Amino acid sequence: PDNYEYHIRSESWFGQAQVNLFDQLFLTGALRNDGFSTFAESQKRHWYPKASAAWTFSETFGLADRFPALASAKARVAWGQAGNEPPVYGVIGGFSGADLADGSWGTFIRTTTGGQGGLVRGAARDQPDLGPERTTETEAGIDLNFLQDRLGLSATYYYSLTDDAILQAPLARSTGFFQQLQNTASIRNKGWEFTADLIPVQSKAFTWTIGGNWSKNDNLVLTLGDSARTFIGLAGGFTSASGAAVVGYPVGVLRGADFARCRGANEPPASVTGVDVAAVCAAANAPEGALYLDANGFPVQDQTLRVIAIPEPDWTAGIRSSVTLFSNIQVSGLLDIRKGGQMWNGTRGALYSYGTHGDTDARATCTAPAANSPATCTGNERVFGQTILEHEKAVVGPGVGKSVPIGENWWRLGLGNNFSGPSEQFVEDAGFVKLREIAVNYRVPVSLSRRMGMSGIDLRLAGRNLKTWTNYTGYDPETNLGGGSNVTGVDYFNNPQTRQWILSVGLNR
Repeated sequence: PDNYEYHIRSESWFGQAQVNLFDQLFLTGALRNDGFSTFAESQKRHWYPKASAAWTFSETFGLADRFPALASAKARVAWGQAGNEPPVYGVIGGFSGADLADGSWGTFIRTTTGGQGGLVRGAARDQPDLGPERTTETEAGIDLNFLQDRLGLSATYYYSLTDDAILQAPLARSTGFFQQLQNTASIRNKGWEFTADLIPVQSKAFTWTIGGNWSKNDNLVLTLGDSARTFIGLAGGFTSASGAAVVGYPVGVLRGADFARCRGANEPPASVTGVDVAAVCAAANAPEGALYLDANGFPVQDQTLRVIAIPEPDWTAGIRSSVTLFSNIQVSGLLDIRKGGQMWNGTRGALYSYGTHGDTDARATCTAPAANSPATCTGNERVFGQTILEHEKAVVGPGVGKSVPIGENWWRLGLGNNFSGPSEQFVEDAGFVKLREIAVNYRVPVSLSRRMGMSGIDLRLAGRNLKTWTNYTGYDPETNLGGGSNVTGVDYFNNPQTRQWILSVGLNR
């Protein structure tokens, strides 16, 4: 194993002022100064202001008296800036030991061999002029409470713009380096957040509460510095489904290969040696997205890399509810919902190649291929777009309707796997509904707690990640190969989240 140790010094100062006018208008202003050792001397410290206002307008206009059902109403607005510092060794590089390889899965060559030490320069070039990544955000919202605070509604809209986002930009290999940290991207975020809380029943013996939240975020890469640059690769993806920041898409989309198909007017046409796929599509008046089949009846791979998956969900939501009996027994539950978002199921693609996935159980009989020659297969004949890759809505080309044997010739030696075939075929919908938690809490009566020398005793039993409803065919649509990176939606033999049962005892004195 390798061990790394580095030290970062940070220092921050801030001042804040608050004004309360008639217990109705609340104003806040603040100024923060941050300093980090990971900046160069000319960029050590930076200022970040913020301001906010909250107005309880129900008090100003006496709305509670005019509308008895309204308990309170508040409007709020906030503006602020925040920064992000570069990682260590981004400004001033260093030397380290390394494992050198030719890109295979074989043995690596270490810079320390036979007891003789050796160091190499990193692949990233120093950037002494690197500045902070600065995000400016504005948000506005309203909070309403009704029926003596038994019903609460809240809505928030936000808009943020990140300038000078720090990314590893590629460099010409002639510089002696592969990449360099640069303030190179502008990224926009905007969205809505809604919450609602309701107490339908409230009494000494029985109380029921229910609440929910819904949010939608729209992330978009606006520019990547150089006007000719359309994407920058990001760490955290996989060889055949690599994460990237692409102009016009959310941060962290996956780029990879796809089958040749009919493309829209705003996309580059499919690139296939010796075949003008766009002309075939136009002659057949085929719809956008139609899969091209060659004269042998098989799809072919598009040589142009494209965005194949957008992991960002359409929206997320949560529903929570609790029932309290006699003030000391509470049963609660939480549902998490994610609509949309895509995940690359590399596990399925690998198992196809190994012949161990259930989809490959029915297979043609194939002779062992000689070196550099195709396998000869018979049986298990299927038609692309009908009985294999049946999700394809349309097909085009000379091989339309042709029956072909499907076995090792497709799953392992052809394009039907993750290693030699396009990655797009393993992109799936990653939406889900999860029963995140069910919990039972019992509060021991005060008289009994005091006999035991305590002011309060709570017993709690909770189950987490109990059930998932999803169309995703892998183990868990919520996992990610790169962990908490800015590239998500990658599944390659990931471990699913664990189901847990937790028993806890809380003692208060």
